[in-house]
Amino acid sequence: MTLSEVVNLEARQRAVELMKLNAKRQTKQSKAAQSQLKIQKARAKVLHAQQELLLAIRAANQTS
Repeated sequence: MTLSEVVNLEARQRAVELMKLNAKRQTKQSKAAQSQLKIQKARAKVLHAQQELLLAIRAANQTS
């Protein structure tokens, strides 16, 4: 094996390692984005429930 072939293999190995690191980073970013979306959805549900409760309280107060 020539020196240039060895250097080429080492460069390819570094490229593979960088791709692995990038894949790990992307996985973490994806999980974080999913978590943020879940939090936003939960907040929207809470807000909607609060609004429904206020409407129910107002309706109850008007009938009494």
